[in-house]
Amino acid sequence: MSGTRSQGYWQRLRRLALYLVVAMLVALAGVYRVAPVAAAASTILVVTSSSGTYGGTTNLSAHLTSGGFSIVGGSVDFYRGSSGPFTATTDTNGQASINNVGVAGLSVGTYVGEVTASFAGDSNFTASSGAADLTITPAPLTITANNQAKAYGAALPTLTASYTGFVNGDTSADLTTLPTLTTSATAASSATGSPYAISASGAVGPNYTISYVAGSLAITTAPLTISADNQTKVYGAALPPLTASYTGFVNGDTSRQPRHAAELLDDRHAEQPGRHVSPHL
Repeated sequence: MSGTRSQGYWQRLRRLALYLVVAMLVALAGVYRVAPVAAAASTILVVTSSSGTYGGTTNLSAHLTSGGFSIVGGSVDFYRGSSGPFTATTDTNGQASINNVGVAGLSVGTYVGEVTASFAGDSNFTASSGAADLTITPAPLTITANNQAKAYGAALPTLTASYTGFVNGDTSADLTTLPTLTTSATAASSATGSPYAISASGAVGPNYTISYVAGSLAITTAPLTISADNQTKVYGAALPPLTASYTGFVNGDTSRQPRHAAELLDDRHAEQPGRHVSPHL
């Protein structure tokens, strides 16, 4: 009987101890409950489409937001094709920008998804990325007709042009069509009408917007030598006709060209005593 009571006592004691342990663990769980970790907020990175001139540079930009609010101080990596990364930090408006990124090697046109950007994320925000197009516009090219000169009656010189604005190592050989150079002058054009315009036109280059500057062709007077012919006469005989020889006429010109007023004035004095004027030959 005594042994039975003793066993019951210890069983009750064990149950009480187990209850106390469980109660203590429950109490401790309430005190040291682990707070759940807040999830990082999702982000959106919007990349702006860019443009640049052929052979020049472009500016890259992107806007980083979360829940409609701009993220300040986020690090954004930009790529232009395979070139990069170009790293920028978002400003107070959530905007990240990189200026003067080269576009060498790209011809005129639109390149879909050429500009990419990414935000790696951090403890507060998730990673995000985006892409945008890059448009390359033609570079300006000026073609200038070179000034030329020639003597009256000489053949027209070869008309040439100079180029200002080539980039990327291009030359006139990279034009699809070379310019046409023309002038209103001919080999027979008079020096009195000088200078004559030289114009350039018709060049084609898909990577260039082409403008033209006119040149001029100056025609100088041709050299003409007039030699008085030697004459003889017998003492007391009348003076022989005085004549001249000409060296230098061009374009089929001769001494029979229309005479100037001064020459006609000489004719009016031809009959004056002691004066002899030879006919114009």
